[in-house]
Amino acid sequence: MPKSLQIISSIIWLIRSFLSIWIQLGFRLIYGNQKFRLPPITNQLLLLPATVIAKRIRERQVTSYEVVRLCIERTRSIQPYLNVYVDERFSAALIEAQEIDSILDAVANGQRLLPNEWSEERAPFLGVPFAIKESMEFPGFHNSTGIAARKDFISTRTATSVAHMLRAGAILLCNTNVSEGCMWFESRNSLYGTTNNPYDLTRIVGGSSGGAGCIVSAVGVPFAIGADIGGSIRLPSFMNGIFGHKTTPDIVPNDGQYPPHKEYHQKYLLSTGPMCRYACDLQPMLKVLAGPQNIERLLYFDISVDLSKLRYFYVDEIDAYFVNKVDRDQKLAHRRVVEYFENKYKIHVTRLRLNRLRYAISLWSSMMVDGQMSSRDFSLTLCNRTSYINGYHELLRKFLFRSTHTLPAIGLVILEAIPNKYNEYFHKLAHKFYDEIQILLGNNGILFLPTFPQSAPLHGWPVIMNTFDYIYCGIINALGLPSTQCPLGLDSQQLPLGIQCIAARGHDQLTLAVAQEIEQAMGGWMSEHETGSSDDEERINEITTVKKKKGNVVYQRASRPTTYDDDDDDDEDEDEFNRQIRLEETKKLQKEAEKTKTRVDPDGTVYEWDPNVKGWFPKVSEEFLVEHHMNYGLETSSGIRYDVHHHTYIQERDGMTYKLDKDTQQWIPLQSYTDETNHIKYTFSKKHNTWIPDVSTYSINDQEGKQQTYVWLNDQLKWELLSTVDAYTDHITRIKYRWNNQTNSWDNEGMEPIEDEHDLSKEKKPTVPPQIQDTKKKPTEGWFELPDEKNCNVYISGLPLDITDEEFEALMSKYGIISPDPNDPRNKKIRLYRDEQGNPKGDGRCRYLRPESVKLCIDMLDDTDLRSSRIHVERAKFEVKGTFNPDLKRKRKKIDKKKKQLEVDKLLNWDERPEVVRHKYERIVVMKNMFDLQQFKHDPLFIDRLRNNIRESCSEYGEVKKINIYDGNPAGVMTVGFADIDQADACCQYMNDRIWHGRIIQCQTWDGSTKYDIAASEEGEKERIDEWHQYLNEDDDDEKQT
Repeated sequence: MPKSLQIISSIIWLIRSFLSIWIQLGFRLIYGNQKFRLPPITNQLLLLPATVIAKRIRERQVTSYEVVRLCIERTRSIQPYLNVYVDERFSAALIEAQEIDSILDAVANGQRLLPNEWSEERAPFLGVPFAIKESMEFPGFHNSTGIAARKDFISTRTATSVAHMLRAGAILLCNTNVSEGCMWFESRNSLYGTTNNPYDLTRIVGGSSGGAGCIVSAVGVPFAIGADIGGSIRLPSFMNGIFGHKTTPDIVPNDGQYPPHKEYHQKYLLSTGPMCRYACDLQPMLKVLAGPQNIERLLYFDISVDLSKLRYFYVDEIDAYFVNKVDRDQKLAHRRVVEYFENKYKIHVTRLRLNRLRYAISLWSSMMVDGQMSSRDFSLTLCNRTSYINGYHELLRKFLFRSTHTLPAIGLVILEAIPNKYNEYFHKLAHKFYDEIQILLGNNGILFLPTFPQSAPLHGWPVIMNTFDYIYCGIINALGLPSTQCPLGLDSQQLPLGIQCIAARGHDQLTLAVAQEIEQAMGGWMSEHETGSSDDEERINEITTVKKKKGNVVYQRASRPTTYDDDDDDDEDEDEFNRQIRLEETKKLQKEAEKTKTRVDPDGTVYEWDPNVKGWFPKVSEEFLVEHHMNYGLETSSGIRYDVHHHTYIQERDGMTYKLDKDTQQWIPLQSYTDETNHIKYTFSKKHNTWIPDVSTYSINDQEGKQQTYVWLNDQLKWELLSTVDAYTDHITRIKYRWNNQTNSWDNEGMEPIEDEHDLSKEKKPTVPPQIQDTKKKPTEGWFELPDEKNCNVYISGLPLDITDEEFEALMSKYGIISPDPNDPRNKKIRLYRDEQGNPKGDGRCRYLRPESVKLCIDMLDDTDLRSSRIHVERAKFEVKGTFNPDLKRKRKKIDKKKKQLEVDKLLNWDERPEVVRHKYERIVVMKNMFDLQQFKHDPLFIDRLRNNIRESCSEYGEVKKINIYDGNPAGVMTVGFADIDQADACCQYMNDRIWHGRIIQCQTWDGSTKYDIAASEEGEKERIDEWHQYLNEDDDDEKQT
């Protein structure tokens, strides 16, 4: 399957690359240059954070009526450009603001006391206006989510999250546009039209909370409430340059929204959360939306975060099928974030290569259907949950301009109805991936991930070119993790950049703290007016000097670049200078580490010197193990595994068990532990490779208060309820007990002669005297059976006598892959038994590749009819014939087992984590444009200087084994051989496009076949000889003259 997906993905990529230029040209001809200016911001009060506005209203520095009036005027002025809201309640909002002002004025004059429900703790947003998405219910508002079947539906109740915000004193102004059914990332539908981006009217605003993100970015309201099931908060926040937080699932109530979501959506995927311009508003908004009871489930929410003690990771892009790569502007902005944290906190931000992200789309899709093969839930949603629609019929109507649905909605109806037999597998894999991410991040981990691979696309562009790019956010929904989208300024097209920071489930406070740090470092939200021409510089300067207050702290917006120009030589020089500084710092660290027998690679990996083998090896710390397991799986050949009893890593080596101590990061011997739940001590058994208790029974009270006794069954290696056991052996005393029904008591049947592998002080003796023992094994007589988990053979009888070999093979292939013959791989292990004349006898046998196929074949084929013949299928038995002794069969070596497993994996053609095979020749780096052939003629020592300079420069990336200079190649080619492939990759990354003595050099790994040694032509050789003779004659003339 991975290979077929890769081929399909490559074909689609080639087609899209060819068509993208023409499609983009067509879009530009349609839209033209519509970068119209929005009306200017007339009052700087609109630019303040919501918490600051609320504080000024409470202190009577400004009235709530004035704030609401300014927001209404601003929203009305941008509506013709952006088409942002659906329903409004401007008049009612002004009346509510007046009531708040009258009460606060009376409190200020001492005429009355402040109501308890209006205290600063209970009503932190008193008098501040806000907006919601149209899918959230509010009395008198439409709740159609852009679906034509619900166009006349008016809400009669209030969504719980909206009610929480209203109780916090906020004033609702309007609800905003969404995508159809809230299942696409462009806010367009047949009822309310398309919402435009405030930075460029030809661009999308994201979805499904696109209208909410747009009105916040365009300064219509200070904040809004959104909902996120596949990026519906973070994508609009990214494309509108604001902050958006996807909360830990099931923290903020999701009821009162359409479409209604199922229980597993609520538990893993769906999250309601805040959208705002300033990071300081995120935490108080989340506390209000969650409510006092739910917010307590985030245990450390109100505790300040020390960013220097966090562990940071980043993924530069998702290498998934059908997903676009991250563009250059986004990567530069993300790199600035990583370097900022590395430089400020003197830490290393680890780059991860999470191979499971390759299946990100399948993981999210399987979670959406809860592992089922298919679903028609969205089709039901588009019909207001009264019937289903035919996706193909609706697609035909769309092409005839008679459909009321958008093309993405129709496509989703078709896709969700297609059965996918791998959904169950990917559903389990998603839960496994979640466990691994939780171990990686822990209580103090932050993961940086791109929010979207490029800036906001043109209207209609996502349907053609960005169909699956939502998965950069959607995969976080599938894992149920909290994530905060943070703006990072503007790109070269004056469109917002962004990044999302992710933490473990239940640790939202970490992402919110990091978001505030990113805002102070990168500048945060930028108004669309800050991208204007020099005519607006005076007004822009006034806007950028607005002070944002929170409590007694005053923030000043930092100056920042608004573009990233590829042709800016100063920026390139600065990047090169910073890289050189980092390399020098790494060299200093390496010199210091040599004294302590440690060294640090440029990527931050710490190595320790092993005096026994005289080599450098990575320091095995907990962070190293977690990263290694995230990249290559939880099981390794080194014997290291994660042990749930000790909540750390365990390693078996040298006949001992070791535990990784989290404080010292050292391996310490471990032979026993105590279970904290029942205080039973366990000792590790080498014989059983598991933990054995030091007691045989224990008692505990159940939920009803009754005492229950459990006994340890050493033959089954598990605890069992004593009342359900007829007999057991005490593994400590070796006494065997059996229950007597007549006396209702346990009878002592004496000591059983079993070995106690835990008593290390006693020497174990054979049960039979050595002189009597027979060292030769006797062959097994008669028929014998293999264990079911190892028996892949079936015996079939009752076959028609006219059956052919081809028909028999086709019949058996329906239930699994038939194993190939090890003696002749061209044939398969399947056989029809024949008589002496060669005619079928009506029976046969078949060997499958997997034992699961045997069970399937028996269940499906046994007792069925084939051409009036009743077929019987059973597991095959074997009979010893002649002098064959199965007990003396040679045991397979590890290398044979490994080779056999590789053959099985190849036949199954399925690997959970596809392995990329690298070749030895990829250790060689080819450098071009390094020299001119004339340089060798004028300077005989040039080749030696060039070799020494390159060796010194490339040694920064690893051990240089060999350098070849092809002085006859006009392309100026030379090759550098490294000791390791990763070192060659690092050299290509940093040396490619680098300026070397006035030349831009090109670096790439060798393809293993290209020859760069060009032999000189006859004319060139003759010219070289003539020049050499001329040089010698000139020397002779000089000697004669002297």
